[in-house]
Amino acid sequence: MKKLGISLLAFMLFSLAFVPSIQAQKNRNAKLTDLTALSQEFIKQYYADQTIDYIMVEGTRKAEVEFKDGTEIKFGRDGYWIEIENDKGIPLDRLQMLPGQMLTSLRDDFGEYTITEVERMDVHYLVKLEGKNKKEIKLRYDLNGQYLF
Repeated sequence: MKKLGISLLAFMLFSLAFVPSIQAQKNRNAKLTDLTALSQEFIKQYYADQTIDYIMVEGTRKAEVEFKDGTEIKFGRDGYWIEIENDKGIPLDRLQMLPGQMLTSLRDDFGEYTITEVERMDVHYLVKLEGKNKKEIKLRYDLNGQYLF
């Protein structure tokens, strides 16, 4: 009886160790229709001409979409985008969802930098830029696009 209990416990631990990775793999092969309507609309509006490499949806409806050009977009549970990232750079025309004043600032004041990440937070945007010398700088803008620091 003791051996049966140990065997059962070992099986349960083994199962728990591999179920999340199997589930993650299954979620990695999600389809566009598995995303929230808001996320789907965002992709259609701003990235319709891009080829999707993969879509991963977590059980809580958080999602990540990666495109062939290396751009990754993370969506929150509500379907709104929370992060756009591409180590090779994100062109300003891919960021038209940002406030106009912010786009103007990024173009006019930081045009010599490459935008590598934009994160939408509760009270501000965080923008990561990389210079030609590979030095990274971070900028913060309020939700209206006003430069903070």
